[in-house]
Amino acid sequence: MWRHITLTIFQAEYRTERACQLPEYLGSTFRGVFGQELHAVSCVEAGPPCDRCRRPDRCAAGALFDSPFAGQTGLSATPTAEPAGASGGFDQPRPYILAPPSRNRGTYAPDESIRLGLTLVGRSRAWYPWVVAAMAGIGRRGLGAERRNLSLARINSLGPLGAQTEIDTETRGVTDHIPELEGGQIVAEAPAPSSQAVVAFITPADLKRKGQRIDRLDGPTFFRRLIRRIGTLVESYCTIPPEAGPCDFHALGALADQVTVKEQDVAMQTWERYSNRLEGKHPLSGLVGRALLSDIPEPLWPYLILGQWVHVGKSASFGQGRYIVLPQAEPARKETL
Repeated sequence: MWRHITLTIFQAEYRTERACQLPEYLGSTFRGVFGQELHAVSCVEAGPPCDRCRRPDRCAAGALFDSPFAGQTGLSATPTAEPAGASGGFDQPRPYILAPPSRNRGTYAPDESIRLGLTLVGRSRAWYPWVVAAMAGIGRRGLGAERRNLSLARINSLGPLGAQTEIDTETRGVTDHIPELEGGQIVAEAPAPSSQAVVAFITPADLKRKGQRIDRLDGPTFFRRLIRRIGTLVESYCTIPPEAGPCDFHALGALADQVTVKEQDVAMQTWERYSNRLEGKHPLSGLVGRALLSDIPEPLWPYLILGQWVHVGKSASFGQGRYIVLPQAEPARKETL
């Protein structure tokens, strides 16, 4: 299933115009401003929310952000049926993922760089001109309670082997070659499979087991959430050849149960974000730190690699659950005499 995921990846760099105080975790902040700007550049009916719009499938904001048409394109688009991966209380994910700055602090000096990544999954790529326009406008709209302005330095698209192409924001990128990365390509460029690896969480990962939030990482929960997320993204937004069949979550879950956590230095972190929709602060929490995963079955290695781009756990679309993989040497094998 993982082979059929396709990702279109943008990376923007902004510069602070003056010293400013911003929220410690910028994922939610960027998501709010990105949503406002996306509505501004794409809405066909100004004013009403997407659930009252007559044709949200015509609009990038409706297709990506606010409506049941998320990830669809075209004038004949209709809501997708519930994917197999959405059963069992698993929410259907949004077709975009924000990657906020990795440095979690609130104070920024003048002319300091702030980077934002944004990944579009599968068919949502069709809306990239509006996404580029929204990313370009984020700095003008301003961040934080004081609406501090940022200057846009550049927006790049990410290609194979980390190659970057600068996007012409005047044309919204329509005259540029925007690469689309396939799951198989991403995995092929990654380190070879290993039975153990260190997972370092860049942003807090909100993970649950049997409906309860965990405060210590365990291998089966981590991989089951990762498998479910990637499988559901593929089934919801990507093209699957008829011969491929549905994702076998049961078999992959059985492999996930073999994974152990050999060592970990993680802690639960709690903070608040302001929700425009709820008009108030909303608590968030998640695990931060590092963990050494062991006994990783080789078929699960691609999911671990791809999870670096799509994140894991709750609120992954606005940057939570972002991690990097640090492969470890294979454990020594005992010789049989």
